[in-house]
Amino acid sequence: MPEELKDGAEKRAPSGLSVRIFSAFGIPVRVHFTFLLFLTWLALSGKSSEASIYSALVVALFFCVLLHEFGHALVARAFGVKTRDITLYPMGGVAMLDSRPTAFQELWIALAGPAVNVVIAVLLFFYLLVAGILNMDQATNFDSFAMTLMIANLGLAAFNLIPAFPMDGGRVLRSLLGLALPDRQATKIAAGVGQVLALLLGSVGLAMGNFILVIIAFVVFIGASHEVTASVTRTLIAGHLVKEVMVTDFVSLQPNDLLSKASELSSSSNQPDFPVLFGDEVLGLLRKIDMQTGLYNNGPASYVAGSMKREFTQVSPEAKLEDALAKMNDQKGETLLVTENSVLVGLLTNHSVSQFINTLDIPQRQNGAL
Repeated sequence: MPEELKDGAEKRAPSGLSVRIFSAFGIPVRVHFTFLLFLTWLALSGKSSEASIYSALVVALFFCVLLHEFGHALVARAFGVKTRDITLYPMGGVAMLDSRPTAFQELWIALAGPAVNVVIAVLLFFYLLVAGILNMDQATNFDSFAMTLMIANLGLAAFNLIPAFPMDGGRVLRSLLGLALPDRQATKIAAGVGQVLALLLGSVGLAMGNFILVIIAFVVFIGASHEVTASVTRTLIAGHLVKEVMVTDFVSLQPNDLLSKASELSSSSNQPDFPVLFGDEVLGLLRKIDMQTGLYNNGPASYVAGSMKREFTQVSPEAKLEDALAKMNDQKGETLLVTENSVLVGLLTNHSVSQFINTLDIPQRQNGAL
């Protein structure tokens, strides 16, 4: 279903790698296919009661992760920042915010997730206290389950507060620095701290032969690098509009054009995707991957209408470039159609954006700003 975002109505195709399972507080919750595979593996990994209990514990822990992400989302909502969706992965969850909060807002949004886990742990502690935590010899299976879940929530809160991206602690550190420093400088310092911690964690993992620690260290190091790149991009494009970047010299197709024509145009131009028009009306978008699939399945004599994507994202030429890029990232880099009064006036492509950012970046590098 189309999803309403902050800059107006546009059609957002759900990712083929995740499935929407429900919505709460107006926020769609999705499960990535790898998470489903993970649960399936747990269910088939053993037939003993211990395996069943372990599977139940994992499911309960991921429910706690979901509550953790809703903690982020609801505090963000209190600051007027919307959440597009929440997606669960085998290594945790991600709440996709619709816009970048201020440093003060980011501090409380980042702290909200771990705070939820602490609250869950405290509630479980009081249950165990009432149930007789001091005499665990008489504990039931559920008591042991609750004890394990309590410890896991404390561990989850502590792990997420490590001052390194992409954990919440990295955002807490950046937000604290951002109260006194520009965003770009705060991000670079926080990312540097995270990368040092990642190198230390990776070294410990290699020394101990613990490859889980090595994988976590790799994710942290890459996450820190990504934050720096994103911060530099935000700084460069701040204040710029879509109309400065969009491609106005583009080729369009008609729905009854053959895929052979689209293939020839794709080979002779740098245009990856083609808008499909009927008069001035935009009917769809023929992406390169869909064209190739159509050629393979239906042959070059098939019509463009049979392969085009009928759900596409539109932006205004007066829209902020940073908002348009957020939508483009949400669509996995798909070309955006720039429309004004329902008339197609340009395309926003990865290539045009990269060229524009490189043009802005050259003076910065010459001045030694990066």
